[in-house]
Amino acid sequence: MKWKKWISTGLSMIMAVSAFALTAPRVRGAEEKPTEPGLWITEIYQNDVKREDLFANSSDHMEFVEVINTSDRSVELGSDYTLWYEYPSGDAYVMKELTISAPDGSAAVAPGETVVLWSQRTDLGGEEGASYASEAQFRQAMRVPSGVRVYRVSGQNGFAENDRGFALKNSAGEVTSYYHYNSTTDAVTADGLAVSLRIPDFGSNMLVYEAKKPTTAGLVYAGQLNGQRPVSAPANLTPEGVYITEIRPNDSNRDGQFGSGSNDVMECLEVYNTTGRPVDLNAEYELVYRLKENSSKSLPLYRLTGSGELNSEGCILPAGTAAVLWCYRAEALAGSYDRYPTEEEFREAYSIDGDVPVYVFTAQNGLGNTLRGLELYRKEADGGKTLESWYFWDGVTDLKDNRSVELRVNPEGPEMLVSRSQVTTNMGQVSAAQVTFPADDGSSPELTRLDGRTSVEQGQFLRIPYQFSGTAAMPVQSITLFYRTSRMEKDTSVETTSFAIYNKWYAFIPSDVLLHADYVDYYVKAANAYRTTTTPVRRIQVDHLDDGQTGLRVNFPTDEAVSGQVAVTAKDFSGTAEAYTAQVDGQELNLHPSLELGAFFTFTHRGVDSYFKNALVCGDQIIKNFSKCSEIPSDSSMAIFVDQRYFTYREDGSAQIQLEIWPGTYGSTWENDTDANNDDFYVSHMALSLTDGTELRPIAMVNEYGTALSLTEELKVGDSADCNKKVIMTFEVPAGKVDGVAGVLDTTSLADGAHTLTVTTSTGAAKSFQFTVDNRKPIPDPEPTPVGVNMGLAVSAYPATATVEAPEAAATVEVLQAVSLPEYAVSTGIGDSTFSQETAETLQTVVSQNGQLPYEVFTVDTKGQTAGNIRLDVTAQADYNQPVRLYALTQANTWQLLESWEEKGVVTAIVNLEGLASDGKLTVLVQARGAEYQPVTTRPATADTVANDYVWDGAGIPEQYDFAFAWITDTQYYSEQFMENFDAVTDWIVDQKDRLGIEYVIHTGDIVDEFNEAYQFENASRELEKLEDAGLPYGVLGGNHDVAHGNENYELYNKYFGAFRYEGNPWYGGTYEDNKGHYDLVQVDGEKLLLIYMSWDIYTPEVEWINSVLEQYPDRKAILCTHPGINANAVPDYFSDLLVEQVCRDHPNVIAMLNGHYHGASLNFVGFDDDGDGVEERVVYRICTDYQSAPGGGQGYIKMIYFDLANNKVYLNSYSPILDDFNYYDTPKLDRYGIGTVASDVDIAELPVTFDRQTPKTLEVTGFQASILTDTRIAQAEAQGTVELPLGQTVGDVYAVAKDQSGAIVAYSGVRTVEGSVPQEHPFVDVNDTDWFYEDVAYTFCRGILKGMDETHFQPQTAVTRGMVATVLHRLEECPEAPEADFVDVNPARYYGAAVAWAQAKGLVKGYGDGTFRPNQAITRQELATILYRYAAFRGEDVSARANLEAFEDRTLIQPYAQDAMSWAVAAGLVEGVTETSLAPKGIALRCQLAALLHRLSLDVQL
Repeated sequence: MKWKKWISTGLSMIMAVSAFALTAPRVRGAEEKPTEPGLWITEIYQNDVKREDLFANSSDHMEFVEVINTSDRSVELGSDYTLWYEYPSGDAYVMKELTISAPDGSAAVAPGETVVLWSQRTDLGGEEGASYASEAQFRQAMRVPSGVRVYRVSGQNGFAENDRGFALKNSAGEVTSYYHYNSTTDAVTADGLAVSLRIPDFGSNMLVYEAKKPTTAGLVYAGQLNGQRPVSAPANLTPEGVYITEIRPNDSNRDGQFGSGSNDVMECLEVYNTTGRPVDLNAEYELVYRLKENSSKSLPLYRLTGSGELNSEGCILPAGTAAVLWCYRAEALAGSYDRYPTEEEFREAYSIDGDVPVYVFTAQNGLGNTLRGLELYRKEADGGKTLESWYFWDGVTDLKDNRSVELRVNPEGPEMLVSRSQVTTNMGQVSAAQVTFPADDGSSPELTRLDGRTSVEQGQFLRIPYQFSGTAAMPVQSITLFYRTSRMEKDTSVETTSFAIYNKWYAFIPSDVLLHADYVDYYVKAANAYRTTTTPVRRIQVDHLDDGQTGLRVNFPTDEAVSGQVAVTAKDFSGTAEAYTAQVDGQELNLHPSLELGAFFTFTHRGVDSYFKNALVCGDQIIKNFSKCSEIPSDSSMAIFVDQRYFTYREDGSAQIQLEIWPGTYGSTWENDTDANNDDFYVSHMALSLTDGTELRPIAMVNEYGTALSLTEELKVGDSADCNKKVIMTFEVPAGKVDGVAGVLDTTSLADGAHTLTVTTSTGAAKSFQFTVDNRKPIPDPEPTPVGVNMGLAVSAYPATATVEAPEAAATVEVLQAVSLPEYAVSTGIGDSTFSQETAETLQTVVSQNGQLPYEVFTVDTKGQTAGNIRLDVTAQADYNQPVRLYALTQANTWQLLESWEEKGVVTAIVNLEGLASDGKLTVLVQARGAEYQPVTTRPATADTVANDYVWDGAGIPEQYDFAFAWITDTQYYSEQFMENFDAVTDWIVDQKDRLGIEYVIHTGDIVDEFNEAYQFENASRELEKLEDAGLPYGVLGGNHDVAHGNENYELYNKYFGAFRYEGNPWYGGTYEDNKGHYDLVQVDGEKLLLIYMSWDIYTPEVEWINSVLEQYPDRKAILCTHPGINANAVPDYFSDLLVEQVCRDHPNVIAMLNGHYHGASLNFVGFDDDGDGVEERVVYRICTDYQSAPGGGQGYIKMIYFDLANNKVYLNSYSPILDDFNYYDTPKLDRYGIGTVASDVDIAELPVTFDRQTPKTLEVTGFQASILTDTRIAQAEAQGTVELPLGQTVGDVYAVAKDQSGAIVAYSGVRTVEGSVPQEHPFVDVNDTDWFYEDVAYTFCRGILKGMDETHFQPQTAVTRGMVATVLHRLEECPEAPEADFVDVNPARYYGAAVAWAQAKGLVKGYGDGTFRPNQAITRQELATILYRYAAFRGEDVSARANLEAFEDRTLIQPYAQDAMSWAVAAGLVEGVTETSLAPKGIALRCQLAALLHRLSLDVQL
């Protein structure tokens, strides 16, 4: 099933109307027991309004106390229970008993009965009903239900309005129910308003249920009774009537639109008709506005006619629909606005559907922001009226400026319950849950604790996390935290009714509450519609900074090296020290009186909003930001630690500090007096709390103008007209409270290395510390020295000399053999894929006519070479401002970018063939392009687009496009709970990457839901790792949920998504503050794009960085990706306006701004007049996308972006692989998408974007050369500038390398050819040109490998001796020195002496068991093969080849030591059988055979 615009309605209840079934009793402490059924005080009304119109005096006549009996037995007031009145007397409070009387003499209270105890003022004298109220008058005024008994209370002439209490005592004199009200501490009552109470879990102190509410004498809700009275679901789950379902009494400022100043012109409420018939609202109902008791006003309703006149006829509310009632102030505000809104404008402001009636009322000039109510009475046939629906708002917990409260019906009476508090106004749309009662499935909420902590550090808040669950029928509606510290006399409760997280609940006990407590006890209650679940009480210890401290404490960092200036502080906890001294390496360090650590600034705040950079400031230093987030409620209090260094210390030992509270903008704490909006909030109870518990109040407090502020009243801070722009507080710490000493160690006066700090008190206590100073400036890692490829090399003709121009870094130079590879094939093509290349005859000039990138491919014959290096030199140039790059085809059929160097139009690469050469071929791609994206060999996912009249309706994948991006955002709930949906999204993107041509993925933040939950980051990290494994580039940024909603906590974001994760990718262009911002480079199908990302906190430094990136890449079309931007209604926010004005206006290459954050999808296209002709010709597309409001955190919807380059279009729509559905929002394609387009609830878009696909792109390759760079060294010398090296008998291709002291190559030369030829003649009369070994002898002789036995005789049939072989190999290595051989028969003076010694040292030869080498002994074929096998390995050659010797019958004669060598020699073609079946391993090797073998070996080993 597909859901659209899904809105949760079951998780946001303010008051749980329930049968609260208390779970098993819990142990809290001996002083309190769990409550039991009995008699309870449930409402106090002690401050009645004046009623001079009824009575001949101004006294209070209607004051009362309400009680209820929750036990199963009848009780008698006056005997079983007595009522007591508490009042202050001197420095104490005393109680006196009040007398309760009933008309029939028995003041009984039956089981479950509620009675009202009324203070009838007979003490006033005169006539009842005229001088004081009668019971009938009391019942009417207080709306007491007819069945509720009223008893009279005497003994106290009226109840005082403040600082009084009431108690019930049982017959044993024990207090069983008690409440004390005090307007200066709890402010729960007011003139004409009552306080409703609820039964506590422990003890007798009643808790507040509803404060400052109209009286409900005789009506007690189950929510007040803590499970002591059951309530079940009504038989009829849909009540019949008209109900108030939403109220918005605090409108936003609309002065800019209507010139209405600060007046609210669109306040309104919503009512809903659940009956099966239309209702005439004026004829059948009365709407009443209430301020307090005896202060209400009837509000007749009117229709607005087309001419603007009011008509009271026809205010009909159809069956099963809602109507919106508008507080119409056109006449009341006449003269204070430019024009008043029309009904059409009113409807548009709240998106009210046309079939929803809108009626107005004019009798009340504004609804009031706080402590007001609306009542809806049904008119009866007898002329009476019945209260059917009412709600009284406090304007703090339930609604606020520009936010509504949504209401739901109450199964126990007409008072509406809160469904959702402080919500976006949703007039005209009522959910079923608001007007029906939930069916009862008998379930109770479940609570699971998510941490096991037992302590909290002083100055930190206590975070209390639970997992909760309910059923579909009985979801959890509220969770309440109850806590009490060791310093509190009663529990404090905090109720949560709106759950931002699907199944996790977090509560916080403020840090200032815990500051000086020893511990805190807490428990949690979760409620559904009819039951509660209660956790056991847990105790959390508070670990204080000074706990367990004795003697001297010194604070100085020793865990790591220190630098610059470092603070030293100390305190003697014995309290006996009168003086302190400090020494560093014996030299005195100055100390002065100081706070040892610092102090805690504490304050209470109300109305703090998210995202604003509000802060506690000292001078120009921000001590701490505070904006609303999961750790900082809007209304709470906190402690902020202020380090001792911020204080100013005086000569008299006292200290002073000036602290300031600044309201920030979204961008900065310091942004004041600008057009940007600063937060507005209230602060109070500012204090400085020392670590010993001393609390200091400010000695002075002023605003930005120096105007004194009240030290006791709540202060409003912000940029509104009635706000202080900052609060400046001065605190003074008395000398006796400055508890330590401090000093500053200037480490720059010390040498780097180890030092000793010693602090000593006057009593002899001392502490010493070893520490290390390191003031060295950080030394960046040296940039690797680039390897040169065009080192100077000149060679003469044979006999050759090489001249090498060695670089400075060179220690040696070598000249080595090269082998030219002239054989290659050429093919050409265009695009990122080489799948469709076409064969060419020779080097080409390739031209692309459609914007794609031209290329040439060269397939080089490597002459069988599969290892070692090849040099490529390609002469090429392109005319489209991209560097020519070289790629090699891997054995896995992918293109590998080669490191290359360009000089004078020649691009050079040194290629190691490992993993590249296949079947004796090396394939090289030449293409001018960026390095960020690799070319591919696979068939392209899409065909190149062509310019045509293609029409796309947005309902599916376009039939033509070049490539696509996938855009995901706000995956927070996926990471938090719905990982299966995250899986579905990333799996689909990876699976469809090649089919749909998805080249890049965008994530615009809120990767996770909670910035402090590591498991969510781990979940998200695993999902995005799939893209990395698939080789799919993507970008991320931190949304408000990732980085603490303006409090700039990037700890976990940086840990999981910091720059370290991306810096190795070629598309990752650069980072800002560890991936707080970054940019990616994308090039697909010849189109160069730039994507710039910036996380939530954007201000001047971030804007400057973004601008610097755009200036670096002016030729790339740029897309800005942020989390904030335009909202779901397409209205730009602070950040969007900032980037438009300070970035987009000056950079015409910006084409779009993408954002998430706001739940919805919208478009707002802004234009720019770049040439100043008064016409906006350039557009920037601002696009919002966020599907997190859908079930499961988004139902898997992905915004797809398709690029149709030939038609200059970009298409957007959305798709869910979970639902297999296109477009979460089904709004059809708009008629146009140009400058000024503003639309919401829209997924489909077709954006005009100009792509240059007409200008030809040309790649001209005029030269291609490939050469094998062998390891055969011809000559070597020390590098001293220009070096000349004789090359001896060398002819053919050579190259030179320069090496540094470590032997690493620092430069290559190009390949040069030694012209001429080495003579191939020999002087030997015994070697004829008909001999099979003629060429072998000539080759080895001419190259100096072998010599004759004399000047004219080679003696080819003479046996080769062991000493002779060692001599030949020694000569090939240029006769290096070696220690003398330890063979007994090797004379160092003989021709072979030095050679055998060298060969033995290198492991090439071994002797016999008797210690001899036998140099003159003829060598066998297997011995010769073994020595050459060892020699080839010594030269670094691959000797792994093995031949199958099964064909040779004498293979068994091969000795074990020679088996690998003979197999290798046969495989390498060095040794052949003497016959087809015989190897003759023990046969004697002849000089002609040695010549042949060395000739063959030289061709492989390159001797």
